[in-house]
Amino acid sequence: MPGIEPDAYRVVTEETMNAPWFGVPGGRLFRCWMCCKRFKVAEEYRLLVSRGPEGNCIICKECDGPTIEIQWANRYAFARENFFWMWKG
Repeated sequence: MPGIEPDAYRVVTEETMNAPWFGVPGGRLFRCWMCCKRFKVAEEYRLLVSRGPEGNCIICKECDGPTIEIQWANRYAFARENFFWMWKG
């Protein structure tokens, strides 16, 4: 993820598809974190930089919109509440 400017749309390349996103090798996490769509070469994505505790995520252009930060915070809160064993501490 180095060199990626947050909040700006980027075009998917072979290199970005196979990069170790969020520390996971082989591009396994390189998908939209809202709809789980796997990106294809030449599609656009953006790195949503969180302003809260939920962390950053990757989103597709179709899921992006004026309320995306609220939607991401709500999704994080739901996961934290219902899948608490995934978080340590």
